[in-house]
Amino acid sequence: MVGEYDNFIAIQHIKDMLENESKIVIFAHHLDVLNTLHEEFKDEAVILTGQTKPEDRQLAVDRFQNNEEIKLFIGSIQAAGVGITLTAASTEIFVELDWVPANISQAESRCHRIGQLGSVLVQHLVLDGSLDAHMVQTLIAKQDVLDEALDAPIEEREPFILPTLPIEEPSTARVTKREIYEEAETIAPEQIDAVHEGLMMLAMLDPDRASEINQEGFNAVDAKIGHDLAWQARLTPKQAILGRKILRKYRRQLGNELMERMGSTGGD
Repeated sequence: MVGEYDNFIAIQHIKDMLENESKIVIFAHHLDVLNTLHEEFKDEAVILTGQTKPEDRQLAVDRFQNNEEIKLFIGSIQAAGVGITLTAASTEIFVELDWVPANISQAESRCHRIGQLGSVLVQHLVLDGSLDAHMVQTLIAKQDVLDEALDAPIEEREPFILPTLPIEEPSTARVTKREIYEEAETIAPEQIDAVHEGLMMLAMLDPDRASEINQEGFNAVDAKIGHDLAWQARLTPKQAILGRKILRKYRRQLGNELMERMGSTGGD
C-alpha cells in the first residue's frame, strides 16, 4: 500500500507536470490512493474506479475529453484500463503498478487511440532504493519476453511503483527467452498452423477480451497476449512457441486432437 509520504511525492509530481501539460491521465491500483488523489484535485479531476456506476463511467470520460476545466482523469488500472478513449491527454502517470504486464499495457493504450494527434509520454513513479524499484525489473523482464516473442520493438520503460499480488499468474510468467529460442528451432510448420488455429478459436470465444468471466476463451491475464498472437497474419516460430505454452492451460476448450497436432501432449 502506498504510504502518506509516497502520496505526497506523487501529488507534488502531478502538480509539477500540470504546469506544462493541459491534461494528464493518472492510474493507480488501490482505492484509497485513487480517492486521495481525487480529493486533492477534485475541482479539476474526474475519477473512475471499480465502484463507479455504469452510467457514470462514460460521463467521466466525456467530461475529461471535452471540458477544458477538467485537467486530470484518475482511474483504476483494471477498471479504467480497458474499453475507454482518453486522447485528450498525451501524458499518463502511474503512481502504482499491477503485477500483470498486460494490465499495464492495456492502461497505457487508453491515450494511444485513434484521434491521438501527438506522441504519448508514459511515466511510472517509484522511490529510488525501494523494494518496488527491484520488483519492477521483474515486470520489465516479463514484458521483454512477450515483446520479443511478438517480434515487436522493446520500448524503454521507466520504473514504476508498488507490486500487488496477482489473482492468477499469466501462462507466460515463467517463460524465458532461452526456452523460446530453443523450442523455435524444432517446431514444425504444421504445428505452427495448429497453434494459430487454437489461438484464433479462443479469441473468437473471447470477443470482450475477458472483461466478463464466462469460462470461455482466454482468462483476464492471458487475454492481451492471446489476442495479439491470434490476429497475426502468420505466426513466427517464436510466436508459436509462446502461443503453445499459453494454450496448454486451455486444453479442455480446445480438445486433445488439436493439442496433439500442435505438439503439446503434456505439461511444460
